[in-house]
Amino acid sequence: MENSQFQANKVDKPRDLSGQDLKQILKRIFKQIQIDHIQIVSAEIACYFFLTLLPILTSAISIYGLMMESEEVQYQLSAISPALPQQSQEILSGTLNDIASRSHSNLSWPLLLGLAISQLRGNRATITVFEGVNIAFNEINDNKLLKKYGITLSFTNGGILK
Repeated sequence: MENSQFQANKVDKPRDLSGQDLKQILKRIFKQIQIDHIQIVSAEIACYFFLTLLPILTSAISIYGLMMESEEVQYQLSAISPALPQQSQEILSGTLNDIASRSHSNLSWPLLLGLAISQLRGNRATITVFEGVNIAFNEINDNKLLKKYGITLSFTNGGILK
């Protein structure tokens, strides 16, 4: 067994590995996946991603409605309508026209609320990604709570601004 592991480390290309070496590698990979609970961490990241989508879309639609006039909204919607299902067209058209027809002061609260929620959920997703990386590299995060949130918020905001 030790000899086979030594040979696998000296191989330059994966196709040069023997069947026994590949079997050992796959066993170690699956064992490590079970130890690290990769499926759970992946599901958690996906969950936070989808929870973040709605507030981001709400904010984007509010910003769009602040910047566009109702006629412009209709023109742009007619350009993308063929790519959308009928129900999506109706919902999007009604929402955007409603936002575009409101006064700008009425839009500030939904916009701010949507941005705050999306940032908090986005930060939770970033924290989960950091936890996943720590798990993958067998690291323990010993940062204090404020430092941890400061670091992840800077990454979240960097991702938003990029």
